[in-house]
Amino acid sequence: MLTTAVGSWIGLSAGLLLAVTMAADGISARAKKLHFSSIVVDTHDDTTQRFLDGKFDLGPRDANGSIDIPRMKEGNLDAIFFSISAKFPVSMPLTHLRSRIWKH
Repeated sequence: MLTTAVGSWIGLSAGLLLAVTMAADGISARAKKLHFSSIVVDTHDDTTQRFLDGKFDLGPRDANGSIDIPRMKEGNLDAIFFSISAKFPVSMPLTHLRSRIWKH
């Protein structure tokens, strides 16, 4: 019983200590310091498909997405790779695919 009480106290103390060291948004000061002192790169973003809608604009904050210029600045984003899909038949031979992509 004493072991259970001590274990519970240690668990509760650790939980309280963790809660005190976390910021209001749930990110510790140490994690924020690491993030904002790092080079931050998003290596895959599907936002390019949204450009097909002529009304989409990266400039203002957009309630329907997760990437826009204000969020990039707030999140300390240094570089982003926008992805784009290209539709090719799955059965197309690689040599034929290369010739279609890299035409001289």
